[in-house]
Amino acid sequence: MQALGQSTLNANNASMQGLDAESVKQSVDNSYLSNRVKASSGDDVNPVVKGAATVGAWYGITQGMDVFNKKCAGEYEKSLFGKVGGFGDRVANTSVGKFVGKGLDKFSKFYDKLASKSKILYSLKHHSTQPEWGFAKMGTGIKGFYCGDLTQVLEEFVSPLSYDKGMGFIHHHSFQKLDQYGMTQEAIEAFKKSLSGLSHADKAIALQKKELELLKVPVQQIEKVFETGGLEALQDLAKRKKINRLGFKMTPEQFENLTKNAFDNLDEILKHLKTGVKKYGDLNISIWRNSGEAGKVTSHLFGRQIALSELINKGKVVTKGSAKSRLGRALTKALAYLTEGTSCRFAGGKLVAVMQAALFGDMIAHAIYAPKGEKGKTFIERAVNDFSYFIAMPIGVLAMHKVGGMKYAGLDEKGVKAYRAALKAFNEKAAAAGFATKAEYKTAKNALNDMLKANVKNPITRLFKNI
Repeated sequence: MQALGQSTLNANNASMQGLDAESVKQSVDNSYLSNRVKASSGDDVNPVVKGAATVGAWYGITQGMDVFNKKCAGEYEKSLFGKVGGFGDRVANTSVGKFVGKGLDKFSKFYDKLASKSKILYSLKHHSTQPEWGFAKMGTGIKGFYCGDLTQVLEEFVSPLSYDKGMGFIHHHSFQKLDQYGMTQEAIEAFKKSLSGLSHADKAIALQKKELELLKVPVQQIEKVFETGGLEALQDLAKRKKINRLGFKMTPEQFENLTKNAFDNLDEILKHLKTGVKKYGDLNISIWRNSGEAGKVTSHLFGRQIALSELINKGKVVTKGSAKSRLGRALTKALAYLTEGTSCRFAGGKLVAVMQAALFGDMIAHAIYAPKGEKGKTFIERAVNDFSYFIAMPIGVLAMHKVGGMKYAGLDEKGVKAYRAALKAFNEKAAAAGFATKAEYKTAKNALNDMLKANVKNPITRLFKNI
């Protein structure tokens, strides 16, 4: 309405007799939606106040979630998520819980009966397209966020403790990571001090040997490997030992192929991690933490420690192993969504929390500048509005993939897997120029399309498939 302007309103005066254009404009200006749009611009807020509020919110989020995440580690039943799931299970076993559960079971069976008679409903229940890009997978909800962080954490653990960034000019030695194997802070500082007179290259060698010792590799074997292949051979041995320490009985190449696509391999990865904890005990993986006085500050502000048991417990939450009952699983997922929505740290480091802190900073700053008596209302209003973006995003992505999955209408779950396998083989052959002629390519493509059509005759179903 605002875009119409005075001239347009006057031009249409014949059909708008008795309507005051300025009144319409003022009414639109004062509408809730208009006020939300204008408020989002932030023009009425001092950027210094907003920046300070953001920094304060960021620090509070990061330190609070450090405490929260520690409570997610250890034996699952005693962890925070285990207790929440257990509470849901107990409620589900009450008379009210059983009544609700039976109602949901009846609805599920009723839906299954309808889906067996409707290709569209069957598709909605069983089919969905899948994101392929790693960042897109993160947008699918807590499983996506978790898998993205899981890959990063495992990669960080198996990476070398020392590296040289180009031409020998920038060196980094991660002495602090020795605490992953139980080495005390005093022992780390003493070991670091004992190497103070050595060159960067010699420090790297000594640090790598120390890590291998803590990984229970005999000194004689360490020296033999070093004499044969130098630092690179030591790093390769350490990588293999660390992969084994995590519970993976495989080569580095197999490990990387498995973990780089954690979203599709999550169950297998969790199985290996459980084996590692059961055989070798829990392990705190150290990320972005440094030794020394300055290191204490950076470790506090940016570093984190992630226990393998924490990864396993959160893995149960994003899969189906968090509780026995439907209610218990729903409560653990709800808690995961809440923590991710308010902190960005259900699965993630302290830098990613800046995004959430910026929202809190905006809320706090606008609440400060709100008129007297409106401060609380302003904060709550902006909180609901801003958090709705996070809640809506995975729901929107899910809905998009559900609509996309309708192209599989007419296929059962085995049929979808067969089609995807055939599509993958077709694309790989095409990329490798494996088709001898254009006619051969076209014939193979038509056969692939026929698989997807699934011989569906119903015009409504075909319409949804085309959509």
